[in-house]
Amino acid sequence: MDDVGALMAAHDPAPAELRPDELLLAEILATARPRRPVPRWRMGVGAVLATGLVIVAANAVPSQESDGALTVAATLDYAGSAVALCGEPGPRPSRLPGPGGSARPGLLALAGRAVATPLPATGSNLITVVQSRLLTDDGGSRMRTSLVRLRTPVSGQGVRQRTEFPMNGQGGLLVQGQGRAEATPYQSGLVAGRLPTRAGALRTRLLGAGQARGRPETARLVGAVVELNENEVVGGRVAGAIWRLLAGRADLRALGRVTDRRGRAGQGFAFDAGESERWVLVADAATGALLSVERVVLADTGGLEVTPPCVRDFWVFVAREWRP
Repeated sequence: MDDVGALMAAHDPAPAELRPDELLLAEILATARPRRPVPRWRMGVGAVLATGLVIVAANAVPSQESDGALTVAATLDYAGSAVALCGEPGPRPSRLPGPGGSARPGLLALAGRAVATPLPATGSNLITVVQSRLLTDDGGSRMRTSLVRLRTPVSGQGVRQRTEFPMNGQGGLLVQGQGRAEATPYQSGLVAGRLPTRAGALRTRLLGAGQARGRPETARLVGAVVELNENEVVGGRVAGAIWRLLAGRADLRALGRVTDRRGRAGQGFAFDAGESERWVLVADAATGALLSVERVVLADTGGLEVTPPCVRDFWVFVAREWRP
């Protein structure tokens, strides 16, 4: 198992099914999906709005729902080519087009648009993310995809409340299933409010976040950024500093305007981690918010028993907010 697989495995428990009274409690705590009609427009990732006691990192996007259940596309749209998940049936183009020109101008533009917002010293991060990873065992390779709702303390220490919903394939979509919840002790090595914004110091902190040293540096940096966004709301100053740091990576290339699995338009960037995989990042061009990250297998050089190209991991950041 590589560093990203190990990271996700640490956040991949198999808790018991929720009883109705527990589900109601989880909903009150904002860790499970509320039992109210889903509006036509949801709050997604984007501009940060102060609304009374709640600061929401969100922008209005058309919702993708199926009978009240959140959905995402089952395939990655890469430069007009659909790419299926590893271990799952679906389209696999004979060759993926290479990334375009330098990502530096686009990344610096994102840094300038990242919304400057204060990071609270207390309270909770509420994160909604769809995450998928490739599992390998004696039975072969298979994907596990889940919608995860997290409530974590802004301080980085305390109790983490986590509700996981399996995402099941229905046609060309992955559809939210029944939720399971748990509460566990939590201690984060990456606290957004304590991260430096100077490039050198930020690079050191991100590289020290537990990513395997044997991987290319850009992959280690992006892996740490994924970990940060999985657990915390990232304020504008830190988001801008991250984009400026990544703008200095010569291997990051621009993909231009792309659409993520939630149907949200954004700016795409990609880099190859060796000859076997390509990482794809999608960001909101208006606000500098990270929308999604995809990890694509280009060649099976590690005994994965998959047919490339295919997506082995992805993260779709659906919503983020702070609560007191």
